[in-house]
Amino acid sequence: MSSKLVALFLLILLYLALKCHCSTPQSRVKAGYYYTDDGNLISDLNSKLFTHLICGFTFVNPSTHHLFINFSTEQQFSTFADNVKTKNPSVITLLSIWVGRELLLNFFSMINQSSYRNSFVQSSIETARLYGFQGLDLSGVEPTGNSSDMANIGTLLDEWRVAVNSEAKNSSKPELLLVMSGNRLPALGSVIYPIDSMTRNLDWVHVLAYNYYLPAGRDRVTFFHAALYGPSKMANTDDRQLHQDPLLTVQRDLYSIHGIEKTNILLITKLHKTSNKFHGL
Repeated sequence: MSSKLVALFLLILLYLALKCHCSTPQSRVKAGYYYTDDGNLISDLNSKLFTHLICGFTFVNPSTHHLFINFSTEQQFSTFADNVKTKNPSVITLLSIWVGRELLLNFFSMINQSSYRNSFVQSSIETARLYGFQGLDLSGVEPTGNSSDMANIGTLLDEWRVAVNSEAKNSSKPELLLVMSGNRLPALGSVIYPIDSMTRNLDWVHVLAYNYYLPAGRDRVTFFHAALYGPSKMANTDDRQLHQDPLLTVQRDLYSIHGIEKTNILLITKLHKTSNKFHGL
């Protein structure tokens, strides 16, 4: 695999059988992310390696609640679907919407209002269709805030699925896929993802099994940033060491305990490496 492909910051999703809303009752997903901010050419991406490719990121305008794409990356979004299908006509493309970190409070505020949610949902569908994408990925939502915020996420997903189904019926086009990235733990403290709604409405959930330790000042210790196994005191994907099979990890079990089938959960790991600088040695 070329270094340029690694530099694309792709997230390789483990081969798992999925029970999707899509036309195929069961299919295997081998997906990756392409980040437009990285400055790499879409033409360098070997789309034959994937069944699904996700292009990020679009953002939500806090005033209109519509999606917007930064001017500097608009050309990449407009050509992404056509370019990756040149090498692999069967690859399915998804448009990723970033609402995380500093944007999360605004997103929670938006989805508290029915009219705002509707504006967001309709804009997301229109934007996906405009740029030739076949699905939507909600990225950056954490089980934080309070239970009302998570309930609003559940309502959003219900309304989003209804809108996607209606648009497909009225346009005679295939339904857009709906997926969401999630924290490796479905609950943080007393706040838990709206599991019932996620199960009803999402084609699958991306469980983020990486960034356990990062350089650049966040962590004062060094360790593997996406360790599958490790010492009990160090964060890792199987941090309770319950299973020998790497596909039966704690993250999938924790989600399945709350109601999401393991066949609807994909683990994400990064295909890149980080560097550390040591001072005072």
